[in-house]
Amino acid sequence: REAVRSLLDTMARRARHSPTLVEPVTLADEGTLAPDATWSEVEPAAHPPHPRGPLLDGYEDLGPIGRGGMGEVRRVRDLELNRAMAMKILDPGLAEDPVGLARFVEEAQATAQLQHPGIVPVHDLGMAADGTLFFTMKQVKGRTLAQALRDDDTPGERRLRRFVGVVQRVAEAMAYVFERCGIHRDLK
Repeated sequence: REAVRSLLDTMARRARHSPTLVEPVTLADEGTLAPDATWSEVEPAAHPPHPRGPLLDGYEDLGPIGRGGMGEVRRVRDLELNRAMAMKILDPGLAEDPVGLARFVEEAQATAQLQHPGIVPVHDLGMAADGTLFFTMKQVKGRTLAQALRDDDTPGERRLRRFVGVVQRVAEAMAYVFERCGIHRDLK
């Protein structure tokens, strides 16, 4: 745990001077398009409890959202502010890997510094009593771009214009990220 806390302190000092990494940046189309599923989606109705027991003081576990390469994303309720959020929890195997640990912290810190309507804001970065790292962010509800395209029955040219508009908003968000951070690893 001390090594993790030391890394968090080092990463915080480094991020103040030159944020250079943004790993996942989540894009949404004004609340209607959720992150595209490059990670496995989990049926939210099942609401199985978190495998490591209760999450953290101050958060109520509302069930899984999905799982990705760095860990699990769960729907939680912030009990102090009474709002639903998404919580990304670092996979326990990566917590032992200094590179994975650093990427997780950099992802949270760099994304938290970005202020753009197409990028989900990060609210909190912390560590549970058992040493598990997490960060919380705004929960985005909606459909993936693939779902929106599949379900869209708008005729021909209007459908194409709508799709081009979505691609334009994604490109604007990506330009914003590149302008501020220079590197982007994972678009969702």
